[in-house]
Amino acid sequence: MGDHLVNPDCLTTSSTAAELYYSKQAAFALLPFVVVLVSFIIWYIFGMLKGVPFFKKRPKVGKGVPPISTPKDKFIVTVSAVLYLMFPTLVSRTFQMFSCSTVGNDSYFRVDMEESCNSYRYKVMRGLLGISQLIVYVIGLPLLMLWFLIRNKGRLNTFVVQCRYGVYFAGYKVRDK
Repeated sequence: MGDHLVNPDCLTTSSTAAELYYSKQAAFALLPFVVVLVSFIIWYIFGMLKGVPFFKKRPKVGKGVPPISTPKDKFIVTVSAVLYLMFPTLVSRTFQMFSCSTVGNDSYFRVDMEESCNSYRYKVMRGLLGISQLIVYVIGLPLLMLWFLIRNKGRLNTFVVQCRYGVYFAGYKVRDK
């Protein structure tokens, strides 16, 4: 899930490297939201076709009744897996927004050494794209997963929690007290 996913560099010769980078950065910033929306639509339609409404409560599991995964479970697993794969790219691209090199008395954006890090455009893009992605992806996504795990810490052995969030805690053991 790297840079090759959104790479318009070869299609244009009239844009500067900084303009292309800002465009790709904006696309990467929106990509997780597109993934969530497309995944929701797919699993919602899948549920309708199978006769299992997306928001319907799971049937109670008892003796002889195996647990079933719902379209909502599959949606959460899909989004989790794709965001898990995208996370390193999102983080590295976020920190690239803050990467400047000092040359002489000025600092320049490493992506395009013609773009001064003191220019108005760079400062606006750093604020709009860099700071917002830092808050939403670098800090927000791990905190969101931590919140889900803390919220479900008493139910980690249940089918629902293992189905939805098991990838995030499967490698850990319960500590003896």
